[in-house]
Amino acid sequence: MNKKRLALIISILLIIDIPFILYLSNSNNLAFDENFYKKEFEKYNVYDSLEDYDIEEINSELLNYLKYEKNDVLIDNDFFNEREKTHLLDVKNLIQKTILLYYFTIILFFILLISLIFLLKRNITIIKYLGIIFLISGLLTFLDAFAFFAIINSDFASSFDVFHSIFFEQGSFLFDPSSENIVVLYPESLFFDITYSIAISTLIFSFLMFLVGILFLVIIKYKTGKFNKKIFKQSKKKNI
Repeated sequence: MNKKRLALIISILLIIDIPFILYLSNSNNLAFDENFYKKEFEKYNVYDSLEDYDIEEINSELLNYLKYEKNDVLIDNDFFNEREKTHLLDVKNLIQKTILLYYFTIILFFILLISLIFLLKRNITIIKYLGIIFLISGLLTFLDAFAFFAIINSDFASSFDVFHSIFFEQGSFLFDPSSENIVVLYPESLFFDITYSIAISTLIFSFLMFLVGILFLVIIKYKTGKFNKKIFKQSKKKNI
């Protein structure tokens, strides 16, 4: 396989990999941001609804459980009943898989990037390829995030149900707010805000990446134009 074809394959893989990095990075950053939850608890009057509990401590304990626990043990907490704990275990296992996927996409990105740099060698060619990769990947991610944003704004409840139906057993994610704390602590509106914020963040970062891609290509155009003028002047002097 020649270098040009190999560089094309690596570039395509980078274009595919980058959207996953953007989505997963934004998701992980927001999902485990305790300050975000404090604002949401105030916004939806969770503190008043569960005034007999230390909400922030319960939330912090749960986030640590979801992010760092590596075994299949139910959370040790009297705030949730057994059915809620079983669902949280399913959520934890799903989150652990997404975290592993996130680390994989990051490692893959650097492997592909280093391979591309080693393959191309010339700085001007590397910048050109990166410009094209960032431009295409940024544009595709922006369009995808915009569609995602439109879907959740038009009918979030249905999207939320579809998501649960895909990743969890039927009926295991339905709870009664009058007797089960999980839906009082984390109302559906809170998940809408999380999803909305992820979509907005992805739109912003993908647009910035698109602009970086354009900037790289403009730099290349300027550099190659300047280089060609220099060659033209040198050849003109020789002819004289």
